[in-house]
Amino acid sequence: VQGTLADRGYQGAVVEPELVVSDNEVEGTVVFHLRPGEATRLARLDFIGALGISEAETREAFGLREGGVFRYDLLGESIERLRRRLAENRFFYAEISIADQASNQSANTADLTLRVDAGPPVELQFRGWNRSEEELRRMLPFFEAASVADWILNQARADVIAELQRQGYWKPLVSFGRVRDDQGRNVAVTFTVAPVRRADVERVEIAGSEAIQADVLLGLVQTRERRLLRGAPFITSVWQQDQRAVLAHYRRNGFLQARVVEA
Repeated sequence: VQGTLADRGYQGAVVEPELVVSDNEVEGTVVFHLRPGEATRLARLDFIGALGISEAETREAFGLREGGVFRYDLLGESIERLRRRLAENRFFYAEISIADQASNQSANTADLTLRVDAGPPVELQFRGWNRSEEELRRMLPFFEAASVADWILNQARADVIAELQRQGYWKPLVSFGRVRDDQGRNVAVTFTVAPVRRADVERVEIAGSEAIQADVLLGLVQTRERRLLRGAPFITSVWQQDQRAVLAHYRRNGFLQARVVEA
């Protein structure tokens, strides 16, 4: 209990347990008497190193304020917020650490110094795919993961393909190239996107369904045919879901070796 209070800013908290025994001297109750005292204040907060962004923006992103309660339990969360802000500004290799931490027990205050090494900014470009900065942050994993590691780049490629397929582009071509610095860090990444062409669904047919009526299987399919005045884009994820639905229906009816093959 005392440690929890200290983490939340009450570093001088006193916790005194008392055992109250019942009249039968068989049972008892433990009572904790708490004297939290005054909360410890953050007297001084300094940032040293290559911040990458302005000190004012750094302080705003960090969250903990000079003169406010110094909550040690929020320190990790504050560092993570700052790391994400740096990632929003495309500093994906930022390193943040506690350089110094001191406390003044008589004044009930604490001083904190953080070292920030923003690292190199990363240049991100998309050719053939115009999206706003807000859309990129929402759709792609760089900013959430605060990373442009190779596995993140592959995930971003898959996300771009999935987004284009949702728009009806059947087999979009998406590739990326990268430039690395002397330390092997990806400092320039260029995605090349070729949506190719949209595909509309002309007709949906079921072939080879002697055991189960085709009309029943078509009722499970969400992919729709194009109408006279309305298009019906082919969406890969929906088509894959349709195949799973048809296959599941066969297996529920005992056809465990059934397969769905695109014609």
